[in-house]
Amino acid sequence: MRAARDQRDNRRRRKTQNKNVTSSLCSDALNNPDSELSRFLFMQDSNTSNANDAGNSTSISSKMPSIKSNRGWCYCLSVESLQVRSERVVFMFEANALFSALFLSGTWVLYEWGSVYGYGGIESPEIVSQLFEVIMIIAMSANIMLAFFASMMWIMSLNFSATNPNWTYSCRNMMVYCQMLFTFMLMIVCSTPYV
Repeated sequence: MRAARDQRDNRRRRKTQNKNVTSSLCSDALNNPDSELSRFLFMQDSNTSNANDAGNSTSISSKMPSIKSNRGWCYCLSVESLQVRSERVVFMFEANALFSALFLSGTWVLYEWGSVYGYGGIESPEIVSQLFEVIMIIAMSANIMLAFFASMMWIMSLNFSATNPNWTYSCRNMMVYCQMLFTFMLMIVCSTPYV
């Protein structure tokens, strides 16, 4: 039964590699069964695989194992066709750049409204105003870094994503970094009303 599953996985690998317009990085990752991309694509629930090995067509639903990575959401882009993945990576970095610029202006308005040094600061204990200043500095710094990196990757994606088949797979770490900055910035800004 395991041989049949391995044959099915090999067919899926070949099908995915043919669809990728020979992205060498994707092909290398697909050929390595320990890579995150292979674990993402060929992840199976242990109960489902045991049921399939026994020849049982019914699957038992349970929790899927983790690939122990926060890059999993990027891998679906890597296995798309070249045109689709080049468009999506450009859109993703464009959205990050535009929204980070909008959130930067919103963060600045919050800072001006709540700071004792700005327009709308209210009398509060010194520690609260200092804590507010630190939170807003961190939020604005995360916003500026997100806008800078997303804009840089947006421009580079416009240049390279349509011609370089490895571009989307190579950008996975930067996509995760931008997503982490975005999430961190939102958590920091949303925590300011509680200060």
